[in-house]
Amino acid sequence: MIFSSAQFVFLFLPISLLGLWILRSLSLQRYLLPYFILLSIIFYIDWNYTDIAFVAASILTNYIIACKTRFSRTLKIVLGVTVNAGYLLLLKLLVSQGAGGGTVEDVNLFGALGLPLGISFITFQQIAFVVDEAEKRDSESSFQRYLFFVMFFPQLISGPIVKHHFIIPQTFRKPFRYFSHKYFLIGITYLCLGIGKKVLIADPLDEFNTVFYQNVQEISFIGAWVNMFLYSFKIYFDFSAYADMAVGLGYMFGIHLPRNFFSPHKATNIANFWRIWHISLHHFFKEYVYARLVRISTDIRWIIASIIVVMILSSVWHGVGLGYLVWGSGHALGVIGYRLLRHKINFAWSEAYPESVKFIWRWFCRGFVFLYVSFLWVPFATNDVSISLDYWKLLFNVNTSLSNLPFTDLTHLVYLALAFLIVFTLPNTHQITLGNRKRVWPLIIGMVVFAASVPYIVSRAGQTIPFVYFQF
Repeated sequence: MIFSSAQFVFLFLPISLLGLWILRSLSLQRYLLPYFILLSIIFYIDWNYTDIAFVAASILTNYIIACKTRFSRTLKIVLGVTVNAGYLLLLKLLVSQGAGGGTVEDVNLFGALGLPLGISFITFQQIAFVVDEAEKRDSESSFQRYLFFVMFFPQLISGPIVKHHFIIPQTFRKPFRYFSHKYFLIGITYLCLGIGKKVLIADPLDEFNTVFYQNVQEISFIGAWVNMFLYSFKIYFDFSAYADMAVGLGYMFGIHLPRNFFSPHKATNIANFWRIWHISLHHFFKEYVYARLVRISTDIRWIIASIIVVMILSSVWHGVGLGYLVWGSGHALGVIGYRLLRHKINFAWSEAYPESVKFIWRWFCRGFVFLYVSFLWVPFATNDVSISLDYWKLLFNVNTSLSNLPFTDLTHLVYLALAFLIVFTLPNTHQITLGNRKRVWPLIIGMVVFAASVPYIVSRAGQTIPFVYFQF
């Protein structure tokens, strides 16, 4: 089930809210966790019912390791990391060997997406818990609460990766146990804006990309640039739409989920891009991998090696293939280059310079980061080195006719201009919603955006486009 689908918006969500209202009205708060666990299972198996077996195996294994054994701290961590990482890598290798199918009609082991839905997010969330429990920073005695922590459906499929000690204490607070109009209105605003991003921008960009990639050998170099930017904005709006809807649904149910996305294309360096692109994943790698590696040595060569390790792990987390490794290696080089140059080049230019100079430099840095990231989306999108090299050649093949721009029309250019405007000049959803939570206009804008999205949602009922991060 997809948050932007007619089935979810007009059926699953209203029924979920109705059931929640009934439980709260009858003072049956003790049933709230079982209720959400049931909703989450229904939500999950709607996509592909066989996937639940792989998720159940992961949940039971991690709960036993973390909460039902008396192993030493070191053994728990070793078991938690190796079992989870091995399980995830095994599933990804099975998919890379063709065990997962690939189309909705040809469902084999894992269904249409290849991997069990959301398994990477579920696995990393549980690794964090096992490590935290082993190091006495967290604990859980109730399997029911643990199930809720893992299965809460707003963040189940594509994050954010949430800490157990962040989400479970909220289940004892008033916004969750009783209706909070403040939380609910914030949630509606987030949800409506996220739906608009998905159905009005991300989905059309996805359709344009499909046309381009099916005819990649026929497009001109301008068409290649247009398509590369279309993909860059598609994955931006698709992921940020999911992040907004997840936070919105959480608020509507009385749970505050952490933000996972904060205007990454406004970053003026590649390191800051990663801090605000996939915030919860960045925090996971920083806390559980990078910080532990750099404790060994502060030598710059070891720090560089640690960055490479983190980016390789990030590549494997996204998928198995040389394309993902090229993508991760490219970002590793960018982050390393920034670390080596940041003491020689003032990337912020925040002191002793005229405002006009700082303005130009800031936009130059943003443009460079955006171009760098967009170039690296090519191997990420194709997961094929040879195709990526051919595509990069197209970007500089100026000998092609400028008068013939197949598959590039006014609609594509309008969407590109709109995407540039929204991404680089307008406030993000968090700034609009939480920054103005005492005002009514964000809610009005959200409702207008949702009203504009309804015809598209209804017309595409049963044909919704999955979120990009569903496949991870």
